[in-house]
Amino acid sequence: MIRFWLVFCLFGGAMLLSFFSGSGEIHRWRSAASPPFPLLIEGVAPEKECPLTEHKAFAVVVVAHNAASWCERALRSVFEQDYDYFRVLFVDDASMDGTFEKAQQFIVDNHLEERVIAVRNEMRAGFTGSLYRAAQVCLDKEIVIPLDACNWLAFEGVVSRLNRVFQNPDVWIARSASVDYPLYRFCEAEEFDAKDVKRKGYLLSRPAPFLAFYAGLFKSIRLPDLFLEGTFAENSLAWQLPLLEKAGGRCRTLAEPCLFENRAYPQRKGEAASFQRAFCRPLAELPLSTMAKESRTDLVLFSYDRPLQLLAALESIQRHLSGSFACTLLYRSSDARFDAAYKEVLALFPTVRAVKQSAKDFKPLLEEILSESPAEYVLFCADDLVMKDAVDLDLCRRMLEQTGAHGFYLRFGRNIQHSYLAGKPLPQPKSAELGGGVFAWDLRRAAGEWGLANNFEMSLYRKADVIGVFRELSYKNPETLQVAWARRLPETAVGLYFEQSKLVNLPLNSVQASGKPNMNYMTAEELLLKFNQGLKIDIEPLFQVNNPAPHYEWAPELISR
Repeated sequence: MIRFWLVFCLFGGAMLLSFFSGSGEIHRWRSAASPPFPLLIEGVAPEKECPLTEHKAFAVVVVAHNAASWCERALRSVFEQDYDYFRVLFVDDASMDGTFEKAQQFIVDNHLEERVIAVRNEMRAGFTGSLYRAAQVCLDKEIVIPLDACNWLAFEGVVSRLNRVFQNPDVWIARSASVDYPLYRFCEAEEFDAKDVKRKGYLLSRPAPFLAFYAGLFKSIRLPDLFLEGTFAENSLAWQLPLLEKAGGRCRTLAEPCLFENRAYPQRKGEAASFQRAFCRPLAELPLSTMAKESRTDLVLFSYDRPLQLLAALESIQRHLSGSFACTLLYRSSDARFDAAYKEVLALFPTVRAVKQSAKDFKPLLEEILSESPAEYVLFCADDLVMKDAVDLDLCRRMLEQTGAHGFYLRFGRNIQHSYLAGKPLPQPKSAELGGGVFAWDLRRAAGEWGLANNFEMSLYRKADVIGVFRELSYKNPETLQVAWARRLPETAVGLYFEQSKLVNLPLNSVQASGKPNMNYMTAEELLLKFNQGLKIDIEPLFQVNNPAPHYEWAPELISR
């Protein structure tokens, strides 16, 4: 009898474990942690009805993947709305069934060209990735309505209903139930319990089928919070949870269903949402900026006994780097000959501020350079780098602001597939295209040079992420700082890069000993002799060169300067 009950209990426990694991409860219990700060703002009243004082601007983002059979119905439900102040962004996510052509034909036939922006992803980005890219082109004050092209709005007054709801300044998000098609079954939105939210955060088992929100709120989400296993998480909880947390309780749940959710279409199975992430602190105010924030960047360039290479680096920067930045050279020379050569180079670039260091004062000088300027960003550069193509540094800075990425890396691109230092192929990390020729990848999941998040190879960082770390580390030159800094990778580190790399590293010689033959092309003394003969490196052949590795094994031609 005892054995029977023991077996019965074990069997029953296994059944319960299987049930809760399948429903996601186990995952939620294990991953949930108490928020380190209140997630609900006291005193907000999103349920309050406010008078109609303005027509809010809406952006309906329709994301389609192989939805040729349904995309017209989705678009028709949008343009049958009894509210006129909206526009549509139609994103075809690399469909293979003619979805984009069918949507375009609908737009043309109904003379909707002026109200629809239709774009096509050449590579699959997923719903989250497509929504992210579309939101970046929306005004902060626009209210985004994401819509899968296989679903459709439930009635013609959805947008006008949302317009009334968003009159309340305490409503940053609106969500609703849905109706399952073709069963016409009512599916309620998951309810929030204020006590549970305060203790454990938003423990949702599934995304809300319908959600509308201010674009500025969505754009405040850091890119790492949307990433899972190296690219955009497909599960919509990845972006819905940060939205809810940042809103701080400014969310209105509507009683009426606003969406028909199409169960006749094979539903995409997104990844299990990862709750092992930091909570997002609620925002005090809705981020509704009217213009890009102005912020200058400090370009800090390191050089040691390499005036000839420094001249090539500064020439390429002058030619290819645009935007608001100030350049400081932190250099060291071993004797008066090198010092005289550096002065000759600096005479050609009067806007470059030069700070000479000794063998012992690199750390205090670098920290002083970083601290004395009000610039919020810093671009580190070594003297053996040559830019090969145009870069707008202000664009890079804005992308860091928008995404919350760890850094913007100009030496990387889709062309980088080999490691010169390791002498073998370099696997490209799984990347997500953000639009405008910019890609993002998970630095912690990358191999080789792609995983070196902290470096001086023309990489742009927020100063706030750098200064405190540099003060804690022990170092005496750029090489020892590079080694120490490389170990300080953040817990969530996403990097940005352009489709094509923007620079090459010319390993003509090495500050440290190296077994690579090209790094001993000429000694520092030989290069100094060439400089004193009035020669310089001809950088013209490097323009838009398709280098397979960041280090470009190339014997330069020296020409008169």
